[in-house]
Amino acid sequence: MFPITIAFGTLILALITLLAMNTTRVRGKTPRDPSPQQREALRRAIRTHGNNFEHGIPVILLMLFYELNGGDANILCGIGTVYLLTRVAYSFGYLTRPASMPQMIGAGLTYLVELSLLVLVGLKLL
Repeated sequence: MFPITIAFGTLILALITLLAMNTTRVRGKTPRDPSPQQREALRRAIRTHGNNFEHGIPVILLMLFYELNGGDANILCGIGTVYLLTRVAYSFGYLTRPASMPQMIGAGLTYLVELSLLVLVGLKLL
């Protein structure tokens, strides 16, 4: 039934949904002729949501592929937890101050999680 992927997939999609709601909130507060600061806040909200979406879907799929092929549940839970923490750090960092330490660490660890999942799925296929 793939309970681990379903659980983490739900949490990842919940984060994406919350970020979409934040984008809508910022859009609603932004006037037709926004100031540079308002435009920047909207750009950050949009990019944070989009970036989480473009990384979240492949991670969910890779987690599913790993679980489908009999991957270790503890490893999968660890990877899912690290991924969620890195995306929260990235989102917080990017929304508050781009190029901040949380954003950079979140981005770097996101790629590490994705590469780890690719390797783990590849090893299961050997």
